[in-house]
Amino acid sequence: MGRIGFLQFVILSVVLIISACDRTVTERIGVSVDTNAYYTAYQKNPDEPWTQINFNNTEFVAETLSFALDEPTDPYAVVFVCPSKRRNVPHKVYAYYATPAEMTLLDFTCKKPPQDILQSSIYGTIAGVTPATLSNPRGELVNIALSSSQSLTTLEAFAARVSVGTHDVVAVKGMQSVQGNFIESPKQFSILRGFKLLGEESQEANFGFDGLTSYTAPFNSADVSSVTIEGVKPDDKLTTQVAFLTRNKSLLRLALTDKPALTFIPVPLDDSTGPDIGGFYNENEFQPGEGHELSATVTGVDGKIEREVRKFFTRSDASHKLTLPAPITSVPALSLTAVDVFQKITAVWLQYESAETDNTRLYRWIFEGTAAKLNADKAADVEVTKVQWIVHTTPGWLNYVSRTEGTFSISLPEKYDSVAIEEGERVEVWSDAWSFQANTPVDWELSVFSTDENGNSGAVVEYLLNRNIVENYRFSQAYLRSSLSP
Repeated sequence: MGRIGFLQFVILSVVLIISACDRTVTERIGVSVDTNAYYTAYQKNPDEPWTQINFNNTEFVAETLSFALDEPTDPYAVVFVCPSKRRNVPHKVYAYYATPAEMTLLDFTCKKPPQDILQSSIYGTIAGVTPATLSNPRGELVNIALSSSQSLTTLEAFAARVSVGTHDVVAVKGMQSVQGNFIESPKQFSILRGFKLLGEESQEANFGFDGLTSYTAPFNSADVSSVTIEGVKPDDKLTTQVAFLTRNKSLLRLALTDKPALTFIPVPLDDSTGPDIGGFYNENEFQPGEGHELSATVTGVDGKIEREVRKFFTRSDASHKLTLPAPITSVPALSLTAVDVFQKITAVWLQYESAETDNTRLYRWIFEGTAAKLNADKAADVEVTKVQWIVHTTPGWLNYVSRTEGTFSISLPEKYDSVAIEEGERVEVWSDAWSFQANTPVDWELSVFSTDENGNSGAVVEYLLNRNIVENYRFSQAYLRSSLSP
């Protein structure tokens, strides 16, 4: 079974207790975590202490860590710390509260800030493009994507700077519109998978629509699909987009509008049905982690997303109808409590009521504030003054800890247990700077994710962490933001 979440669950052991009168089988659920986090700890239920399973991973090397649970409905939590080495980039603490029955969560990876990612130049000419001429002033135009954030519109050549690593070069060509510099209708699709950009020197990518250097296929105009967005208010600032997300995270836009309706032609790839044998797939098939990403977002005056709905699919239906979620109308109650030099955070909120066809699967809190100061003998090379906690909770875990139906609560520790046993000695492994400083304000954001019947928390977390599309499903997200002072 493929990894569709940040934790994989396997049966570690079966304990047989045999007596003359009885035979009992107890299954222990083993949890393995693949992570490169600097610090990792887990908690079996809210009443037990946190236990470190990894710390001082200064090289951020990926490791497989394990612990065991007794029942699939047991509440558990896992925390990962990604310390920052840049003053203007906060320390990040990720916490996941769930039950095994709800969520198989994905391998967790600490990511570098954009400033620390090495970039290099990629360039090339595009074969198979018919340029404009005096007799044919409307030549062909190409939209090309090189990464998740780097795309451009061009004619016969391209050049851009992207992060060093493995990329997909993916493009669509068509006739240039008389209204402007965009494609009026797509004619051909082309993708060069797994292009490796190595080192700082510029590299050339041989690419085009001739079918020689990359996989190329014609778009089928008979496959045109329509999109309708419902739940739009008159004053909403709406953006509706359909894009193709490749396995290596290049995002090719297929259609974009500020209206609640659009049409598009899906990419001409077949649904992947074969197994992953040594990582090789047919070039004409969708590969794991990729597909179409349809989104509708509403942004506020501050430019931040307030409501959104996303749908993921490989082959397209003739029509897609998406409904934006309702806003979060009940303001949560939050409190800050000073414990020594740290800030303890408690939040109480009401269950979000989503559409009848949706299931609320995941709540996410983001807290950001001033990092607690390090003692002089623990001073870091770079003093980071901000810390951010990203906390995910599922209904199963919340129902376990909440005593009032429809009301949820979470009380976050001021710091996670900071001692581990090494050769019989107690050593400090939690850095003060990963906690919030006492008596300082904290900014917060609550967002709630609701999925359709095909989705689950693991699929949502996999998308949030790694932007992988693990199945055909839809999720919506509503946000609420504010700040809290002591």
